[in-house]
Amino acid sequence: MTALYIVLPILLFIALLLFSRVRLSLSYDGEIRLRVSYLFVRIPLYPRKKKAKKPKKIKSKKKAARPIKIAGDPQSTDTPRGGGGGG
Repeated sequence: MTALYIVLPILLFIALLLFSRVRLSLSYDGEIRLRVSYLFVRIPLYPRKKKAKKPKKIKSKKKAARPIKIAGDPQSTDTPRGGGGGG
């Protein structure tokens, strides 16, 4: 019974939306305009808004890969982190 109280209002709301009117408006005032209206929403279909083109980003040169430093390697100048030493 609880499921019926949840599902029934959802189905009624969907039915209400399906019975609402959809309008398609075409007008000409020097240029053609096409618009769809549903309830209180108006969506222009033609002409579409022109999007500003984004300038292309110049990719910077890749940094040279640093050699991997191994703990305990005599050639390595860095000391290992968190490892210890001192008391």
